[in-house]
Amino acid sequence: MSGETRLLCRLSDIPDGEARGFSAPPGGFTGLFAVRRGETVHVYVNSCPHIGVPLEPVPDRFLDRKRELIVCAAHGARFRVEDGVCVS
Repeated sequence: MSGETRLLCRLSDIPDGEARGFSAPPGGFTGLFAVRRGETVHVYVNSCPHIGVPLEPVPDRFLDRKRELIVCAAHGARFRVEDGVCVS
C-alpha cells in the first residue's frame, strides 16, 4: 500500500444515502466504492471478500432496496455500511 491520498469526488457528488463506484487507479487491479450517510462517507474495495467479484450488477448499485446494506450481486451476501461486516 502506497499510503497516498486520492480525492475521489466531492461530498455533494454522492447523494445522501446512496453509493458511487470509482474505477481502479492506473495500474490498480480493483476499483473502490463509497457510501454516504449524512456527512460521513464509508469507502470500500469493490470486491466481494467471499468470491472476489465486483459487488454491483450495474454501475453504482451497491445497496439493497432499502438502502440499508451493501449487497453482493453475485451471491447475495449482505454487509453493514458502517464497518463492512457481513451480516448474512
